[in-house]
Amino acid sequence: MSQTGPVQVFEPETPVIALAPATFDGEGVHVTARRIGGPAQTLTLLAVGRDPAGAQRDLARAPLSFEAGATSAEASFDLPPELR
Repeated sequence: MSQTGPVQVFEPETPVIALAPATFDGEGVHVTARRIGGPAQTLTLLAVGRDPAGAQRDLARAPLSFEAGATSAEASFDLPPELR
């Protein structure tokens, strides 16, 4: 193994949260969020898209709550069929 020099790790000041692809089960749209871990945290997840008239807007909001130490949390949106 060759030596290439020192390595520095830079961490963001705010936690990074990743969203898995949304799923639909016939009743609603479900989203799973993942993080490394940390304290309890509650966020608001927004579903943004075009309404039936074609204007972009916030279509729905859902609470996303991580328990302390949890690495994943789930949120669900109840959207009318024409917006899913």
